[in-house]
Amino acid sequence: GVKDFEEKHGSQLLLLIRFLMHARNSGVLKWKA
Repeated sequence: GVKDFEEKHGSQLLLLIRFLMHARNSGVLKWKA
């Protein structure tokens, strides 16, 4: 179900988002949000 999906992939998605935010803040990626 949805909860199983969230438990399995939620943390990975969070890590991906945090990685992207860090990359943006450090100037690795040149894009505006």
